[in-house]
Amino acid sequence: MSTIAARCPKCKSVFRLKDASLAGKKIKCRKCQAPFVVQPIKSSGGGGARRKTSSSVDPYGREISFSKTGELPVSGRKIKKIQKVAETVEPEEEDDTEEFGQPTSAPIRRKPRKKVKAKAADTGKKKKKSQTTTQQKIIAVVGGVFLLTTIIVGAVFGPTIAKRISEAGKLEPPKNYVLYDPDDSGVKFEYPEGWETSHGGGTGGQPKWARIKHDNISISIKENQAASALGEAAQAMANNDPNENDPELQPVHGAHMQRQMMLMRSDEGYQETGVEIFESGLGDSRLSKFEEKGTFSTTVGFRATLMAGRFTFFVKCSCSPAQFESAAPIFRRILKSIGLGKRI
Repeated sequence: MSTIAARCPKCKSVFRLKDASLAGKKIKCRKCQAPFVVQPIKSSGGGGARRKTSSSVDPYGREISFSKTGELPVSGRKIKKIQKVAETVEPEEEDDTEEFGQPTSAPIRRKPRKKVKAKAADTGKKKKKSQTTTQQKIIAVVGGVFLLTTIIVGAVFGPTIAKRISEAGKLEPPKNYVLYDPDDSGVKFEYPEGWETSHGGGTGGQPKWARIKHDNISISIKENQAASALGEAAQAMANNDPNENDPELQPVHGAHMQRQMMLMRSDEGYQETGVEIFESGLGDSRLSKFEEKGTFSTTVGFRATLMAGRFTFFVKCSCSPAQFESAAPIFRRILKSIGLGKRI
């Protein structure tokens, strides 16, 4: 039985059909399932074991010929059968009237991309490692230069800087003190010349007050009417007491300790140490050193209670810990000078 070769006009696949009577008949392509009319591919030359056909071109532009053996030589040589790749779809058999040959051109094998990616990744890692090493060297050099500079600066200027820091909180002893005694202040005192002063109160039931400020130093003087009333009662009782000379039984001492308990109870960061007796412009007075710890800073100084008859004053002298040593003599001078001022 003679055979004929046919080509699918859609997918360009070439088939060898065993039955030559199928020429001109309509069949279905086993590869793309498209129906087409069989148009035999004409061949030239006589019979023989291997018959070459007229020049035909496959989808890739190469000439092909056919022989009885069913192989599809390209350029006069046989093409070795190669394993189909995953993308090639096996056609299903429908009948025995068709026999499909191989595709005219085998898929081209390509090198796995994984190896290329691996090489690229290795190259990237090497580049990153090289960049990291360079950055580390730069950081090490900069750090070394900075450390060396710090050591040199510290050795040269360290003593001078330390001396300035230690002297930063020190106050120069005031050269002159002036008297503060306005007509409506109700209290008078001496203070260093050039420091700021202010006063107020005395109207609308507000107690009188006065204030002294200089940089971070503050001295506040407040009249306390409630303590004054208690002081009068305590003074009357003390006059009938045989132990009236006991310092701890004096009205000013009681008012001072009562104020201390109230402050320590209302503020956990507030602490006082000791009670000192001193003589002010109002007479027998009391003095304690305090420390008040805040969130970001600490304040230290003196708290004093001054009492004379129905007049009681609470005084608070505060500064930073670094200033206290040089500020303490100034505080004592001001406290001793406090007395009753003019009242309108």
